[in-house]
Amino acid sequence: MTSHDNTGVLVTGFENGQIIVLDGDSEKTVSELQQIDNEYNLPVVSMISISSKDAFVAGYLNGEIRVFSYTALQLMYIYQAHLKSITSLFAYENYFVSTGDDAFVNVYKIDNNKFDIVRNIGVPNKNPVGAILTKVHGKISLLCCHFDSPMIGMCEGVLEK
Repeated sequence: MTSHDNTGVLVTGFENGQIIVLDGDSEKTVSELQQIDNEYNLPVVSMISISSKDAFVAGYLNGEIRVFSYTALQLMYIYQAHLKSITSLFAYENYFVSTGDDAFVNVYKIDNNKFDIVRNIGVPNKNPVGAILTKVHGKISLLCCHFDSPMIGMCEGVLEK
């Protein structure tokens, strides 16, 4: 589940691929989103909001990520981000990260509602369980946590100098 900071709209995804938009006081099912996602019946495994870009991102069991507009409630982009299931999504400032069961971490930069991959990092012999972007010493950095370790460490260091 994720929410739009400015409107209070909540979005949640389900095992059957359905996405439901909840608007404050009442539940509304948005047919455009249901129709797109129910074609595949793939489980939604992770969701994030990118409120500054008026978008939310859904990650799927087949490794796809789909970017939707909050305002238009329409699909904007589909990426085959990973070869296996998405394990996590995380957004920070003008970036978001996807991790997958394929042991890759992808970092995307968001400019003018355009989403471009800026990093594709293979993590040998380890499946990333999650990744976050944060500022370390004033610079945006990528941190990862692996299935076999409770430790968080740098995946590939600084994204912006």
